[in-house]
Amino acid sequence: KKLKQIYTGGAPVFPSDAEKIKNSFPLSRIEIIFGSTEAEPISSVNADELIASESELKSNGLLVGKINKTATVRIIKFTESPVEEINAWGEIIVSGNHVVKNYLFNEEAFRENKITDGNIIWHRTGDAGRMDENGNLWLAGRCKQVFFAGEKMISPFIYEGILKNVKGIIIGTVMQKNNKIIIVAEKEKNADEISVRNEMEKENIIFDEIIFIRKIPKDPRHFSKIDYDKLKRMIDFQKSAQ
Repeated sequence: KKLKQIYTGGAPVFPSDAEKIKNSFPLSRIEIIFGSTEAEPISSVNADELIASESELKSNGLLVGKINKTATVRIIKFTESPVEEINAWGEIIVSGNHVVKNYLFNEEAFRENKITDGNIIWHRTGDAGRMDENGNLWLAGRCKQVFFAGEKMISPFIYEGILKNVKGIIIGTVMQKNNKIIIVAEKEKNADEISVRNEMEKENIIFDEIIFIRKIPKDPRHFSKIDYDKLKRMIDFQKSAQ
């Protein structure tokens, strides 16, 4: 027997991940769901479409597909971000009957995560995204992780998707330190650091410095997403120890 339908989500599914799933279940219809704890689903994309979008990852972000019929999505401006640079990028907010409207005994969480517009309550996902002319939603990760280098918007999330495909790297991300773009990477055991640098330069990946560490920490809740706070503490310790 074969699996007819596979739904996956919760953690980021990049084109290379979708390709691995597709290779393992070539006869199954595979759908990747994007949503949040308080609003699931928001959008979805077929694995074939996601795989085909790989060349657009660097410029457009991660394709998360068409908006689900149960959801209404808007993109609102980032706060404290250059308007001329952000263009169509902003925070994804969502409303609909399936969206959690309130929190039990937690007014602070409501103020932080909800926007009231008449009778409509919008949920702030905290995710950076944009809508294209075809109605597709593209993702750039958490708003609080995005930073600006001069006039360029840098998304660690997008870097992570790109670095997954660099030969010799298991997982990597990007940070800003002293106005420098620093890539932090966990490399394969036998990978040569110089070769990895050369591979990144061949892929035209923008960076000022690379730091290789033994293990990039994952957050304990998902164990599929990077624990940025812990990683920053590790990098600060490593830099001060040199």
